Amino acid sequence: MKLDCGFPAWAFDGLFHAETLSAVVAEFPAGVDPRWRTFHGEHEQHKQQGGPACWGPATTAVMLDLLSPKWCAQVADLIGAKHLIGDVVGGGMHQSGPGAHLDVHVDFDRHPDTGWRRKVNLLLYLNHGWREEWGGCLELHGGDEPVVITPEFGRLVIFECSDHSWHGHPTPVAEGHVRRSLAAYFYDPDDSPQGAGHSTVWRD
Repeated sequence: MKLDCGFPAWAFDGLFHAETLSAVVAEFPAGVDPRWRTFHGEHEQHKQQGGPACWGPATTAVMLDLLSPKWCAQVADLIGAKHLIGDVVGGGMHQSGPGAHLDVHVDFDRHPDTGWRRKVNLLLYLNHGWREEWGGCLELHGGDEPVVITPEFGRLVIFECSDHSWHGHPTPVAEGHVRRSLAAYFYDPDDSPQGAGHSTVWRD
């Protein structure tokens, strides 16, 4: 389903087997596990990010699938790009416990090693029966009103990255709940613009 949010974005349900995603959920480390990178900044309080060191076999299989040439071609076709390459710098496992929030922002726009332009975010949510009142909903801020997406189990959100693709989950996660997702990012190897690019830009 295409989303009317002011920039190219889509949400899909039911693309992955529930058993596969349940196995991924079971592999998420506890919040106190030292393998997590935990953010305590003003704009991204208590967000946790886990790279390959956190992944078990089910998570590894799903992430390799999402980064495969097949998925890269499908995502490229969706946004009208010629060629994309997937990566997990800053991606992989994401976990947000009680009180965690991520303010509205646009992402860093270059791959830190290659300088390729970041073109697409892919987010796969892993939360059974999530309710909007629990907070943690994805908000896309490209139009007159934000589009709010509940991070429901198996929901896949894909959107094009630009200096106008404002997004976040600014409402903190409610007590007693943990929001989990997988993230992969896609880059254009034919687009390496001059200049340093920019890091995350937070909305005032």
